Amino acid sequence: MKKTPLFLLAFAVAIPQSAYAQESTESGRPDTKKGWQVTLSAGSIYAPNYRGDDDYQLGVFPGVAVEYDDLFFASIRGVGFNLINSDGLKAGPIMKYDFGRDEDGKGPFSLSGGTTDLIGLGDVDGTFELGGFVEYSTGNISGKVELRQGINGHEGLQGEAQVKYANRFKAFGKNAILSVGPEISFGDSKYNSAYFDVSAVQSAASGLSQYDASGGLNSYGLGASIVLPMTRHITIVGLAGYQRLAGDIAKSSLVQERGSKDQASVGLILNYRF
Repeated sequence: MKKTPLFLLAFAVAIPQSAYAQESTESGRPDTKKGWQVTLSAGSIYAPNYRGDDDYQLGVFPGVAVEYDDLFFASIRGVGFNLINSDGLKAGPIMKYDFGRDEDGKGPFSLSGGTTDLIGLGDVDGTFELGGFVEYSTGNISGKVELRQGINGHEGLQGEAQVKYANRFKAFGKNAILSVGPEISFGDSKYNSAYFDVSAVQSAASGLSQYDASGGLNSYGLGASIVLPMTRHITIVGLAGYQRLAGDIAKSSLVQERGSKDQASVGLILNYRF
């Protein structure tokens, strides 16, 4: 079964949950959400074939997000609940699905790219991850930390943290919102080993040197998005990000011998919100 490549994962993490609330405000809707809201998306992302690759692929794909008031949200990014939502503080449980990785290196929505780098390493099975998040916003600044434990597949612990600065500006006569800030990711030894270990058997099959990854900081970088409401229902979102791989995954033979520590992505998403 084909698994989702990195460019879809870039889409999954690139748009913060707050972006949808920003769309409502800027398109003339009230700040307070009421009832169910559905957003349909179509997007294109240009990103590495896999995390750590130095070659890129272009993908086009659909998406959908569902929200209820300011309590429940679900999309390709996962399913979560804002159990705490008061005075700028949000916190609650979240479930996500890590799509894993196929050794053929090309996903079902790829328009270009693909790689043979992973042949011999085997597939990384998809994983359901359970965890929680804490987000705090004050003025134009927001910070978020998310931690998730795999319950199958890689069975590892991973997470992300970010700080964002958001501000409004005029673009094409519309009230757009720019959000930019630093972000990091981390993982334990089980998670990192699933993607960056090279066993003796895998070494013989792939030609890569053997490697055993430990846990720790996995990447640091900068992410940005621009939300541009075109009408009451239609919004365009531009995305850009850069990550520098760090710690043990940056030293993996997969990255050192066939890839790059430098990871970038750009994308364009068209949203229609009911």
